[in-house]
Amino acid sequence: MDKSETYIKMAGKAEEIQNKWKPEIYDSYVERSNIRIIPDISTRIHLNNRFKFDVVYMWLPRQDQLQELLNYSIAPLGITWKFFWSVYGDAEDDKNREYWSVFNSMEQLWLAFVMKEKFNKIWTGKEWKEQ
Repeated sequence: MDKSETYIKMAGKAEEIQNKWKPEIYDSYVERSNIRIIPDISTRIHLNNRFKFDVVYMWLPRQDQLQELLNYSIAPLGITWKFFWSVYGDAEDDKNREYWSVFNSMEQLWLAFVMKEKFNKIWTGKEWKEQ
């Protein structure tokens, strides 16, 4: 699980993905800049009611959770193939290669892929910008 400052920033600014979070046991999240993992059902229930509190929780989705957000009707292998082709497919496209090369973990790559595929947004290094 990527807990880097970059991934936390990317995930936190991906409002479309944050809005889809339904807390489950073992999810990683940030609370007041401390990274935590949901340990049990009572914490999960508390987080499901999070909008009743002034505390801001930010989800750090795992790679498998990001893949689920794509909600493709094709098999997981098809999703992986589409990801692979988008990220590594066109070796002649310098702009494509340059964009994907800035990400340092699979979570960062998958988050960028999901944001591009589902919401037509790319990461500028500071925020998600519509393409």
